Amino acid sequence: MADSDTTYKKTYAAGIDWTTAKHVAAFSMAVPSGAIMSFYTAFAGYYGRQFESRAFFLVCLAASYMMFPFVGWLQQRCDAYYDRSYGTKAAWMLRVMVMPTVQATCILIWIALPQTPITVLVAGGLLGFTAAVGTSSAAQLIAAMDPECLAAVEMGNLSGSALPIIVFTLTGFGPESTLNHFKAINILLAVVCITTSLVHAYFHLSMDLYAQAFQRLQYDLHDDERDDMMPVMGMARQDTETQPLLADGEAKDWLWNWSGILGLNSSLAFFSLALCTFVGGMGLAQKLALQKLAADFTSGLIGIVWRGMEITVPQHYAVAAITFLRMCLFVPLTQVLVVPGSLSRTQLLTAWALYHGLFTLLKTMVGVTTARYSPVSERKATARRNFTFLFTGIFVGLLSAALFVASAFGIDNHWPSWTKVID
Repeated sequence: MADSDTTYKKTYAAGIDWTTAKHVAAFSMAVPSGAIMSFYTAFAGYYGRQFESRAFFLVCLAASYMMFPFVGWLQQRCDAYYDRSYGTKAAWMLRVMVMPTVQATCILIWIALPQTPITVLVAGGLLGFTAAVGTSSAAQLIAAMDPECLAAVEMGNLSGSALPIIVFTLTGFGPESTLNHFKAINILLAVVCITTSLVHAYFHLSMDLYAQAFQRLQYDLHDDERDDMMPVMGMARQDTETQPLLADGEAKDWLWNWSGILGLNSSLAFFSLALCTFVGGMGLAQKLALQKLAADFTSGLIGIVWRGMEITVPQHYAVAAITFLRMCLFVPLTQVLVVPGSLSRTQLLTAWALYHGLFTLLKTMVGVTTARYSPVSERKATARRNFTFLFTGIFVGLLSAALFVASAFGIDNHWPSWTKVID
């Protein structure tokens, strides 16, 4: 109790309410990783124009998003070791509080180097790695501190994802922009990351806000039941033995079906996203990338509301309807690649936003529902299965896009020179 009293004295001495501080910390913790992945995606048109390559964006997506399963594998094997060796306080301060500064350093080094295809791909891999660590670790830390703040984590990630829309609109950034303009935007992103580190340093030093979370994160150091990548699916490590909504003995085959549907939808999403540079000019490619981010933000807000609803039965028809509608939209969105002009610009942007927005909503529905209906002892396996299907789908989507480009357009005609430098 003495420690708790000391913590509360620090809180009020800092002039910030304890609950408010936790929500601000949760929100800000997720902003950098969301912003990094979104900015890298939003540069689709810029790199396509500057490198004179329509296929380059596809490889950028692979370089950044394939880091997420690698980080998941790494965390499952190494997190417990580092927590035991250095203590949860030191280990988690590095993952959560220092990581935004590491991200900012990577960004500043990246823009200081010549912008060649290799530089951009290496930067994408590094930024994808740090974003995966930041996303997973932030959700785990906040879940340990106060699960009620997980919605703030998701809101922070969504807000970070929406930043490119605001920045590009206000600064007029486009595929034809100068290298200095590109660097200025990335410097702004680095400032966001550094500011986040300062916010967490303030909370830690003046309020000791994360002390209880550091202590709770020690509980499973000798337990193999680790759920490191559950936050990717919108879930977090379970702290209590909550009852599953699925009755004992009830058939659970549909849980696998939902995971498979998630994989199918992720492959469709990334197939289309990877080919956005082939739809028209690079200006349209940037517009499509930003439109996707806007759709993700809107659907993410709906998902947060849906998460708080009391769902008494699995929404099978809703999941089936979303999948069917997305497959119907997939046809004209693919046709426009082969038959330019088959959709008007308004029709294309509307279909594109609905297509990607529904996928974001579906991810939330699958993640939350499969967790609620799984017994506690199986939730880790369920979360990892969802994660595996999600990124297998992404891999299949990107591979299918590469094969489509090779067969329909000839990939050699759309590949940049490795010596090309943006000036």
